[in-house]
Amino acid sequence: MIFKYSDKEKVFENDKAVGYRIAETECKEFVELSIIPGGVVPEHSLPINVSFHVKEGRGEAIVNGESVMVKTGDVLVVNKDVNREWRNESFTVLVLLVIKDKK
Repeated sequence: MIFKYSDKEKVFENDKAVGYRIAETECKEFVELSIIPGGVVPEHSLPINVSFHVKEGRGEAIVNGESVMVKTGDVLVVNKDVNREWRNESFTVLVLLVIKDKK
């Protein structure tokens, strides 16, 4: 099965970040999240496991109050019901591939 990037759907937006669903299967949802310099995705948790692949840039993930610096190529896995927040204090866009378990 192929999912065309041109068919993406906006699923998140704030003043400095935007997320697009780029694919969805029975078991997973794939979202491309872009955070511009100075942008924040506020603290939140989800009742599912979520993995983040840093496609480009660098930024800070705050997971259960602990700061983790990430850069291009890194993968961060956050278990269900764990608080997370994203910050981009760099000078370039931080792009994440967010892979959400649906079960």
